[in-house]
Amino acid sequence: MATPMIPTVTVVTEPTGRDVVFLLDGSDGTRTGFPAMQDFVQRVVERLSVDDNKDRVSVVQYSRDPAVQFYLNTYATKVEILDTVRGLRHKGGRPLNTGAALQYLRNNVFTASAGSRRLEGVPQVLILLSGGRSSDSVDAPASALKQLGVLTFAICVDPTQRDIVFLLDGSDGTRNGFPAMRDFVEKVVEKLNVGESKDRVSVVQYSRDAEVHFYLNTYTTKEDIVDSVRGLRHRGGRPLNTGAALQYVRDNVFTNIAGSRSLQGVPQIMILLNGGSVQEQLTSLMSTRIVMATPMIPTVVFLLDGSDGTRTGFPAMQDFVQRVVERLSVDDNKDRVSVVQYSRDPAVQFYLNTYATKVEILDTVRGLRHKGGRPLNTGAALQYLRNNVFTASAGSRRLEGVPQVLILLSGGRSSDSVDAPASALKQLGVLTFAIGTKGSDSRELQKISHDDNSALSVSDFTDLQRIQQQLQCVDPTQRDIVFLLDGSDGTRNGFPAMRDFVEKVVEKLNVGESKDRVSVVQYSRDAEVHFYLNTYTTKEDIVDSVRGLRHRGGRPLNTGAALQYVRDNVFTNIAGSRSLQGVPQIMILLNGGSVQEQLTSLMSTRIVMATPMIPTVVFLLDGSDGTRTGFPAMQDFVQRVVERLSVDDNKDRVSVVQYSRDPAVQFYLNTYATKVEILDTVRGLRHKGGRPLNTGAALQYLRNNVFTAPAGSRRLEGVPQVLILLSGGRSSDSVDAPASALKQLGVLTFAIGTKGSDSRELQKISHDDNSALSVSDFTDLQRIQQQLQCVDPTQRDIVFLLDGSDGTRNGFPAMRDFVEKVVEKLNVGESKDRVSVVQYSRDAEVHFYLNTYTTKEDIVDSVRGLRHRGGRPLNTGAALQYVRDNVFTNIAGSRSLQGVPQIMILLNGGSVQEQLTSLMSTRIVMATPMIPTVVFLLDGSDGTRTGFPAMQDFVQRVVERLSVDDNKDRVSVVQYSRDPAVQFYLNTYATKVEILDTVRGLRHKGGRPLNTGAALQYLRNNVFTASAGSRRLEGVPQVLILLSGGRSSDSVDAPASALKQLGVLTFAIGTKGSDSRELQKISHDDNSALSVSDFTDLQRIQQQLQSCVDPTQRDIVFLLDGSDGTRNGFPAMRDFVEKVVEKLNVGESKDRVSVVQYSRDAEVHFYLNTYTTKEDIVDSVRGLRHRGGRPLNTGAALQYVRDNVFTNIAGSRSLQGVPQIMILLNGGSVQEQLTSLMSTRIVMATPMIPTVVFLLDGSDGTRTGFPAMQDFVQRVVERLSVDDNKDRVSVVQYSRDPAVQFYLNTYATKVEILDTVRGLRHKGGRPLNTGAALQYLRNNVFTASAGSRRLEGVPQVLILLSGGRSSDSVDAPASALKQLGVLTFAIGTKGSDSRELQKISHDDNSALSVSDFTDLQRIQQQLQSSLEALVIDVTPESTTVLGM
Repeated sequence: MATPMIPTVTVVTEPTGRDVVFLLDGSDGTRTGFPAMQDFVQRVVERLSVDDNKDRVSVVQYSRDPAVQFYLNTYATKVEILDTVRGLRHKGGRPLNTGAALQYLRNNVFTASAGSRRLEGVPQVLILLSGGRSSDSVDAPASALKQLGVLTFAICVDPTQRDIVFLLDGSDGTRNGFPAMRDFVEKVVEKLNVGESKDRVSVVQYSRDAEVHFYLNTYTTKEDIVDSVRGLRHRGGRPLNTGAALQYVRDNVFTNIAGSRSLQGVPQIMILLNGGSVQEQLTSLMSTRIVMATPMIPTVVFLLDGSDGTRTGFPAMQDFVQRVVERLSVDDNKDRVSVVQYSRDPAVQFYLNTYATKVEILDTVRGLRHKGGRPLNTGAALQYLRNNVFTASAGSRRLEGVPQVLILLSGGRSSDSVDAPASALKQLGVLTFAIGTKGSDSRELQKISHDDNSALSVSDFTDLQRIQQQLQCVDPTQRDIVFLLDGSDGTRNGFPAMRDFVEKVVEKLNVGESKDRVSVVQYSRDAEVHFYLNTYTTKEDIVDSVRGLRHRGGRPLNTGAALQYVRDNVFTNIAGSRSLQGVPQIMILLNGGSVQEQLTSLMSTRIVMATPMIPTVVFLLDGSDGTRTGFPAMQDFVQRVVERLSVDDNKDRVSVVQYSRDPAVQFYLNTYATKVEILDTVRGLRHKGGRPLNTGAALQYLRNNVFTAPAGSRRLEGVPQVLILLSGGRSSDSVDAPASALKQLGVLTFAIGTKGSDSRELQKISHDDNSALSVSDFTDLQRIQQQLQCVDPTQRDIVFLLDGSDGTRNGFPAMRDFVEKVVEKLNVGESKDRVSVVQYSRDAEVHFYLNTYTTKEDIVDSVRGLRHRGGRPLNTGAALQYVRDNVFTNIAGSRSLQGVPQIMILLNGGSVQEQLTSLMSTRIVMATPMIPTVVFLLDGSDGTRTGFPAMQDFVQRVVERLSVDDNKDRVSVVQYSRDPAVQFYLNTYATKVEILDTVRGLRHKGGRPLNTGAALQYLRNNVFTASAGSRRLEGVPQVLILLSGGRSSDSVDAPASALKQLGVLTFAIGTKGSDSRELQKISHDDNSALSVSDFTDLQRIQQQLQSCVDPTQRDIVFLLDGSDGTRNGFPAMRDFVEKVVEKLNVGESKDRVSVVQYSRDAEVHFYLNTYTTKEDIVDSVRGLRHRGGRPLNTGAALQYVRDNVFTNIAGSRSLQGVPQIMILLNGGSVQEQLTSLMSTRIVMATPMIPTVVFLLDGSDGTRTGFPAMQDFVQRVVERLSVDDNKDRVSVVQYSRDPAVQFYLNTYATKVEILDTVRGLRHKGGRPLNTGAALQYLRNNVFTASAGSRRLEGVPQVLILLSGGRSSDSVDAPASALKQLGVLTFAIGTKGSDSRELQKISHDDNSALSVSDFTDLQRIQQQLQSSLEALVIDVTPESTTVLGM
C-alpha cells in the first residue's frame, strides 16, 4: 500500500530586485574615513545581483550640496559600478546639509528618469553613511522619502543582519528523524553571527498546532540559542497542519513584538524542516510584508451619522468602532483605518494614512465629538468617500489589491439620493456594510451595501454589539480557491494523496456562491480544467467531482505555462473569479507532493492585450568545424525565412549569432532596420570554425545579451520572441538550465538538427516536442521551412464586431455581406486563420468564438444566418472591453500567447475601421513646452584628428547655453568612425559641470572607414530610447547635431529616415570633405544642412543652431480683445503689453513679438518679423487705438492667428523648435498659452471645439416645454463639427434618476444625433434630483469609456436646462464637476433657483435665465459665443494651454 505523501507548504516569493542608493557624507569631517566608506559600498555591491538586471545602484556624495556620482540607470554591470566606486574622490566642503541631500534624492534620484523602478513595485532602498549632525532639518525630507516608500538605513547598515526562523515538523512521522533536525539547526546556528543587532534566531515546532520554543528576541547570544536547541524534545501529534503553522509563524513570530526587524528591511528567512527535507525561503521584506497564504485583511473606513438625531447614540457608535479596531492588525502595517462623520456635509476625523498604530486610532476615536447638524445627506457623504478617502493620496491601497471595506452607521433616511454614489463605490470594488436603526430606510441600506446580507439593522446603536460577528469582511471568509494539481508521469503513485488532500481542504471550507468558490485544474505538458470557480455551488458537488478525478499523466511538466493558464483562464470574471469585488484569490499548487499556496491579487497585475506583432527572430547557427560544408545551406535557409518577414515597416526584427566554443554576434536585433541590409549581411557571413560545440553556453549568451532591450528585443512590449537553432552535432556542455531559462523568458525555440545531432537534446531546447525538427543534412533545410509556422505571418485571429443597434437595421445586410466577402478571402483552419463574430448595441453578444468553427464553410453559413439584434444606446466602449476580456482569450481560441496577430474589424453604422488594438498600451502624449534633448554625433575617424579640439569647443559652447542643472535639458555625446562609441548617455550626467568636464577630457577615437549610416542607426536604437534617458515619449523634442568631416562609406538613407520618423530634428554640419547631398538627406530639412570650410570655423554657424537649442528664444503673439465691451479697459491692456515687452530679450535671433486686435474680425498691428528691437515694438504698442465692434468672435480670431501669424512667412520659427506663445487679453483677463512645436508640426491655436453634454430636465413640470428644449439642442448641434470627429455630443434626461439618451461615443455623425434628438420622448417623474444627475454625469458620462476626451485636453462642456429647484443638494456634485474641469452653463426658467444655478455653473456669467423654454432662442447667441471662446478659460486667474 502506498504511503500517503505528506504535503509541504512552501511560500514562493519572486525576487524582484532592488534599487539601492548610497548617500555618502563627503564633508570635511569625513576625509580620513572616506576610504572605509568606499570599501563598505564595494562590499555591499559585491553581494547584489546587478548583471542580470535585478538590482540597480546609485551613489550620491554630499556636504553643503549633493553631487550624483552615478544614477540608477548609468551602469548595467557590477564591474562598472565597482570601478567607479574605487575611483571616487572625496568631495569636501561644509556645512553638512543632510536634509537638502535627502530632498534632492527624492526629487532627482528616486525617479523613473533616473532609473528608479519604484512605480513597477521594485523596492527602493537608501543607505546613508553620515559622520555628523545635519546643519539643516531632516524632518520633512525624511518623511517625504517614507511616504514614497523608500526604506532608509541610516549610518549603521550591516548586510549580515538576518531574522531566521526554524519551523520544525514535530509530528508522529518525524520521531526518528527529529535528532537529525536538531543537529542541523545547531550546525546552522554555529555559523551565524548572533547578536541583538546581528543575526536573530527563533525555533518553532508544529504538528496539529504550532509551539514557539523561543522568539527572535528571546536570546542575544549564540551560546544561549545552542543550549536551548540541544534541549528540544519531539512533540509528536497529528495531523500535520503545515499551512496553519506557516500562518502562525507569520502572525506571531515575524512580528515587531516578537523581535522581527522586517520594517527595518532586515531579511526574513524561514527554514522549514519537514520530514527531513530542507527548503530555505529567502524573502526580502524590503518590498512588502510576508506574502504568505493569508487573505489580505481589508482597509476599513467608518462613516458615522453625526446628525442631530444620533446625539444620544453616538457613544455607542464610538464603542463599536473601538471594538472592531481592537481586532484589527494595525501596528504591523496590515490594516489601515479611517473615520468620517457626517450630517449635511462630511468631516474626516482622520484618514487611512493618518495613524500607524492602534493606540493612536483608539485614542482619537475615544475623543471624538458629535458633529450635529441636519439634514442627513448620506449620498453626498458616500460620494465624498469615493473621491477623497478611497484614494491613494489618503492612504488607500486599493490599487495594490487590498480589499476596501466601508462600515456605515446611519440613524435615519437620507435627504439626498444614494443611488449614484453607492453604485460608484461598488464599481470601485468597495465592500460596504450598511448598519441602520429603526429610523433608517431598509431599502436605502440595501442599495448602499454591497449585497443584501450586508445590510444590517439594530433597534438602536446600543445594540451594535449583537451584530459585530456579522461583519465577516473584517475576517473575510469569501475566497476563490484554485487547486493546481501536478498530473505528470512522476506523480502517478502520489496522486491519490493529492486528491485526498484537496477533499480534506474542501470539507473545511464554507462553500457557496457568495462564500467560498473552488476550482480544480490538473496539468503536465498542458493544463486541463476539471471544473471552474462557478461550476459548483455546493460542497457535496465539489467533493463528488474531486473523488472522481483521474490521473492524466504526460510529460514534460510545464509549471510556468500552467500558472499562466490559470491566471488567464480561471482567475477571470467569466470563470467565476470575484477578484474585481476584492475577494482574495488563492491558488494551492500540489506539485510532486508539495503544496505551494500562492496568494494572487489579479487587481494589481496588468493584463496586456495581444497586439498583432510578428515575432522577433534570432538565428543561432552552428559554426563549428563540423558544419563548414553545410554553412552555405544555412545561409540560404536564413535568407529564405527573412524574405518572408516584414522588416522594412518595423514589424519584425532579426539577429544572427554564430557559435562553436564561444558565441559571436553577427548583428543584433536593432542593428539593421531594412530587409536589404540583413540579407546583404547574411550573404557575406564567414564560417566561424572552432571546437568544441558549446550549445548551452550559446543559449545562455542569447538569454543574457540578445533577448534584451538594449540589443533590440521588444519582449517587454509583448512582442513574441523566436529562436531558430541550426545545430549539426551534440553539445559538449549541458543545455538543460539555459534552455529552461529561455522558456521562462517566453522564447519560442525551434531546434533543427542533422543526423549528427542528439534528438533528446533538441527536444530539451525546443519549446515543445513539435518544435524539434530534423534533416539529413543542412542542404535539406528547405523541406522543413513550412513547419516553421510561428514565423509565418499568415496566421491571424480575426474578430468582427458588428453594430447591431436600432440605427443600423437597414445597413445590417451590407455588413453581413462584407463579413462574408472578407472570410471568403481568408485561409481558414485551426492552425491558419480563425474567425469570431460579435454583435452589440447596449450589450455585446458572441455569435461564435475563434475556436467554434475550423472551416470556411461553417463560418460562412453562420454569418449568412446572422439576425439584426436592435437595441439602444450603442455602447461601443463597453463592447470593445467585452471583446478584449472574453474573445481575445486563450479559452475562446485566441492564440495571442503564441504570437499570432490579433485583429479586430469594427463595422459601426456601415463604416469599416480596422483596429489592431491594445487600448491599455497606447499612451496619450500632451505637448509641453520643454526644451530639446540634444545628442552630439562627432566624426572621430582618422581624417578629423586635427579638427577634433574645435569640435570639443563647439560642443562646450552649445552646452553652456543649455539649462541642464534644473533638469530641463539632457545631453549625450557619441563619437564614431567604423563603429559608434557612446561617451555618455542622456541620463549619465545631471549637471552642466559634469558634462563640460567630460567633453573637455574626450580622446579622439580614430579609425576608418566612416560609417555614418551605422552610427545614425545606433543612435536610433540605443540613444534615443527611454532607457538611455530620452524623454521622447513624454513629448520632449529630440535634437541631433552631427559633425562630420567626410562622406559616409555606408548608406545613410534608411537610418536617416528612421530618425525622422522618430521625430528627431537633425542638424548635419559638414566640412569641405563632406557630401552636401548626403548632409541634406540626414538633416530634418534643407535649412538644417550646414557647411563650414573646416571645424575651426564652427563658431560662425553657432548662431544658426541656437534657434533650436537656445531656451531664451520665443515667438510671442498678443491677441487683444478690441470689442465694444473693452473700451474702458483697453489702456490697461496696452500698458500690460508694454510691461511684458520691457522684460523680453528682443532680437531677430532672440524674442520676437506680434500684436493682433480683434472683435468681429482680426487685424494684425505688426507681425513677428516686423520689428527687431524692443524700442520699435514699444513705440508701436503705445500708439495702439481701440478698434471697437461686435460681436466678439474669439474662435475666429484664434484661427486667424494660427493661419496667418504663427507661420513661416510672418516670422514664426516654430519649425526650428522655438516655443510659440500666445497671450490672450480678453475682457481684461490674461491667459498665457504656452506651446512648443518641437514635437509636432504646427497645430497651434487650433480652437478645440468642446465636447458637449446636454442635461435636460425631464420631470413632470417640463412636459409642455420639452419640444422647445429639443429645438434648442438641435440648433446648438447644427453649429458643431461632429462629422469630422472634432465635436462629440451626449444627451441625458433626468427627473428622480438620470437616463442617458446617448453617450459621447454613440454617434459619429451630425445626422444621427439630430435624428435621435428629434425622436426623444419626455421622461416624466418627480422629484427633480439635479444633484444626483450631476454626480451621475461625473461618474458615467465625462469618462473615457463613454467617449470623453478630457484626458486628451479636449474641453468638456455641460449645458443644463432645468425648470425647477432641485430636491437634493447640488453642492458636492457641482464642485466635483468643476474639479474635473467641466465648464457648466446652467439655464433655468422662472421656476428655477438662481442661486442654485450659480452654484452649478462654472462662473456667474454662465448662469443664464429665460422666462420659459420657448424663450431659449434669445440666449442662443450668448451661449454660442461662449462655446467658441472655450479654447481659453474664462476664469481670469487661470492659464489655459492650447493644443500644440
